Amino acid sequence: MLTTEICVIMLFAAAAVIAYAVRPSSSGPARQHLLAGTLSHEGPDDSSLDIDCRDDGTVTIWRNGLTGLTSDDAVSLAINIRGFDIEINERIHRGNISTTASTDIDSACFTIDFLACELYHITYKIDGTVAAAFTMHVRHGMHRHVALTR
Repeated sequence: MLTTEICVIMLFAAAAVIAYAVRPSSSGPARQHLLAGTLSHEGPDDSSLDIDCRDDGTVTIWRNGLTGLTSDDAVSLAINIRGFDIEINERIHRGNISTTASTDIDSACFTIDFLACELYHITYKIDGTVAAAFTMHVRHGMHRHVALTR
């Protein structure tokens, strides 16, 4: 026979399990942003990211080490944000081959103006494969160099 105390304890345990099961997700809705990169030939040769946070809170990402691109090509980022988790998918679009296209493109610059001053967990993917995973605290003067793997 169960005592009253044991029945009350079991009731509270069942209520805690139910409350945990029905609680809402804390990460909020997912958002996606698409960014076009500005191509240049000023970056280093290593496959990496250089990330800087400006005084106004915007974040600049330099994607270095791009090969085989011309000025007719394009590099873009699909940025998926869910709470403080960010997944960045790099996309390279090949343009028309023209005789006037510059062939010394090795980097692309992206400007992000929609992040708050928080700590983010970032996954950077190239062709669906994780090239880097890191944390980034968006704050004035922040600089980060991240090597990419294939």
